[in-house]
Amino acid sequence: MTGADFVQDAGVGAAEDIVKETTVVRMSPQEFGAFMAAIEAPATVVPELIELFKRKAPWATGDD
Repeated sequence: MTGADFVQDAGVGAAEDIVKETTVVRMSPQEFGAFMAAIEAPATVVPELIELFKRKAPWATGDD
């Protein structure tokens, strides 16, 4: 692989990442209202996630 190939591949990869992050989402006014209601609603407690975050990570050494 030449230096030019490397630079081109890196540029294309960066451009693809940006396109993935800026995808347009279309919805009707009713769907948008439901979406806003969902994200503005109070958070719901998920006991399984609370238990999961209490666990020590398998890679943790105990020093941190």
